[in-house]
Amino acid sequence: MTRSPVADELERRMAHLGLSQKALARKAGVGDTYVRDILKGKSRNPGGEKLECIAAVLGCTARDLLFPGVDHAQPGLMLRERRTPYLPPPFTPQETPRDTLRVHGFSSREKPENAPQLALDMAQIKRARSTTQPRPAMPAVAAPPGYVMVPYLAQRSITSGRYDEAQLLGSPKYFEESLITQRLNARAEDLRALNVEGQAMEPLLRDGDLVLMDTQRTTLAEPGLFVLFDGESVVCRWAERTFDAQTRPVVQISCENKRFSACTLPASRVQILGRVVWYAHCV
Repeated sequence: MTRSPVADELERRMAHLGLSQKALARKAGVGDTYVRDILKGKSRNPGGEKLECIAAVLGCTARDLLFPGVDHAQPGLMLRERRTPYLPPPFTPQETPRDTLRVHGFSSREKPENAPQLALDMAQIKRARSTTQPRPAMPAVAAPPGYVMVPYLAQRSITSGRYDEAQLLGSPKYFEESLITQRLNARAEDLRALNVEGQAMEPLLRDGDLVLMDTQRTTLAEPGLFVLFDGESVVCRWAERTFDAQTRPVVQISCENKRFSACTLPASRVQILGRVVWYAHCV
């Protein structure tokens, strides 16, 4: 029986660390048969939590075992995110030179013979340059087979006081399709990924943890853990809908860390972005 590349890579790393099958299984908290089946070629496409545990003992990621010989060095990834064998290359938008201003399809450096004479004084040029330009759209990178792309909120603070998702999006995250469609029973386009910031939700969520929210689940009929916009920034908090003394709807926002005070805001000031449906601790 021909073994898979996973078995060869697993055996190589075991030999490098001087680990036997039983020792590796014991340290990883998995059964002896799971390791033996991989090495004998009976399990040619292993995956899931067990493979992650084995990879952690070997000092690598599940991607390193599944795709040996490929550089997967991506510092700062979460443990669950390491199940993803593919990340798109970093996107660097091309900037227009500062001394070039494009008007009506022509650059200020270009002087086509049939172009109209455009008289722009320096004041007009400075005003045009000072105009806030929208963030460049992220390039569409197709997800590999078995994986789906989830939009990622790279920025959290908003100075305008109005939630504009387009200004917050960064490079997307990639997750196993089975996690999204089967375990979470959701659609990738309805989810948003973001990292927790600060200590307000400790010990449940720590600074740097990755969460997924479902944007189709925004009702507060059932209290829970939500991602919301409070007029200044996007935060992850416990939220519950109640009413004040004048029977006006309000939202009670609380933290897991009791060192942080809870607050009550008018429902009109709080925008519920989605309910948290999954999270992974940072390692």
